[in-house]
Amino acid sequence: MKIDGAIFDVDGTLLNSMVMWDNISYDYLRAMGKTPRKDLTDQLRERSLYQAAEYFISDYGIEGQTPEQVMQGINDMIEDFYMKEVTLKDGVLEFLKKLKKSGTRICAATASDRYLVEGAFKLNGILEYFDAIFTCTEVGSGKDTPEIFNKAFEFLGTKKENTYVFEDAYFALLTAKKAGFNVVGIWDITTDLQKDDVKNAADIYINSYSEMEKYMMKKVLTIAGSDCSGGAGIQADLKTFSAHGVFGMSVIVSVVAENTSRVIDIEDVSPDMIKKQIDAVFEDIGVDAVKIGMLSTPECMEAVAEKLNEYKPENIVVDPVMYAKNGCPLMDPNSIGTLIEKIIPLADVLTPNIPEAEKIANVKIETVDDMKNAAKIIYKMGCKNVLVKGGHYMGDAVDVLYDGTDFHCFETVRIDTKNTHGTGCTYSSSITSNLANGLCVPKAVEKSKKYVTTAIKHSLAIGKGHGPTHHFYDLYNEGIKWMDRD
Repeated sequence: MKIDGAIFDVDGTLLNSMVMWDNISYDYLRAMGKTPRKDLTDQLRERSLYQAAEYFISDYGIEGQTPEQVMQGINDMIEDFYMKEVTLKDGVLEFLKKLKKSGTRICAATASDRYLVEGAFKLNGILEYFDAIFTCTEVGSGKDTPEIFNKAFEFLGTKKENTYVFEDAYFALLTAKKAGFNVVGIWDITTDLQKDDVKNAADIYINSYSEMEKYMMKKVLTIAGSDCSGGAGIQADLKTFSAHGVFGMSVIVSVVAENTSRVIDIEDVSPDMIKKQIDAVFEDIGVDAVKIGMLSTPECMEAVAEKLNEYKPENIVVDPVMYAKNGCPLMDPNSIGTLIEKIIPLADVLTPNIPEAEKIANVKIETVDDMKNAAKIIYKMGCKNVLVKGGHYMGDAVDVLYDGTDFHCFETVRIDTKNTHGTGCTYSSSITSNLANGLCVPKAVEKSKKYVTTAIKHSLAIGKGHGPTHHFYDLYNEGIKWMDRD
């Protein structure tokens, strides 16, 4: 679910205000010392506010008041409610924060007066999240016609397929639906009798805004080889995705028989099957970020490049895997040219370790300055950012990020352990997850550096060789932290 534009109804959708509207006539009469009769709602159903005021004067004996004064008294009560009492529906503030952080443009489309809405929004601290407020009075039509939704949509400037209308009223929901918008139906106590109608007509129905999280989970694809021992490759990628709270999908390009000690054999998937796997993901589910790992042959690289150029996803992270942790080659040496020509230009972030950066840039790396020089050379090959990882460099673990203008260095104390199987896969998958969750590249790398360092620090002594990192250490100990994207 991709929400670029959101159009919110106000009463009953964002605010717990519909009960007030249903009871305002009763509350006014009680404030005037009168006891409302059981037929009050039926009597007022077909009357305008002015006619209702006349009815109060004549049938309830409100003396010394003109209809205008009665209406002013009712309006004063309404205004007092919006400015001092009205509350948000559950989860509204948190949901608006997430939308705004992800770059969504937000409007309100309401039948209430602007000053009431702005007052209620200020009272509850949400006015700052709205790019515009449209009212039926200002637009000149109610929600039985689509004008107010179309006005808001025109202002948002988003694609209709990525624009969602949030409504609690069945008739307004139908209007938005017929106008071609995606519609989220919201439960409200005053529309409970229409719940089934709203639920059946809406694309999504929720009782609370906290339920939107399951629809907004980011979707991340890994294109790589599998590792039957579970520490690297596709298996490490999917574990990392899960640890970051994103939905992981995979395209397997090679089946690798390996363990912590050695690579026994590699069997490549046909280019045609690689392309069909990519089609299957993009034509149905969609993707918020892509991690590319082991691509063993030029034919494999060409198949991946063809499809990614076709679908043009955002947030592509390329980990140019060439060797297993034990030194066994995972890429055909004759593939370097195709990697440089076809794959590197796709990368929003390229993450070579030092041996890989030396191979791609054709330079020797012995110092941090050498890492920076290699990053400059590789950047000119067409990627947007280069992260040269210093895990193979003596001293502290220093990684160098270059964006074509500036360098960012990320340094941690080197951890004395041989259990680092899948470190590169885990690091790049973490970066991919963080990009999908809305972080900028330097922040995504910074958080991923912390994540992979923790995973190495608490690595698992599994197998006879290089054991795997602990992908879920933080999750097991502290719970998922991915929703905090600051």
